[in-house]
Amino acid sequence: MDTTKVFDALDRKIERMVSRRPFGSADTLQRAAHQEWFSLSREDWLEAIGHHPRVGDRDALRARFAGSDAGV
Repeated sequence: MDTTKVFDALDRKIERMVSRRPFGSADTLQRAAHQEWFSLSREDWLEAIGHHPRVGDRDALRARFAGSDAGV
């Protein structure tokens, strides 16, 4: 995986949210996040979801954070 491409894409997504500030309320923030999420392409969704361990996969979490004291 080309981590540079992943971080570049993430930076662009973060910049889109930052450019919408100030939010004024949690509702405004949530609405903006909802709009940004649903403006993404299918490939963007798969990329975002692909970086998260499956729900309940403790072995994957232990491997990913082996050097921390997370105590998963």
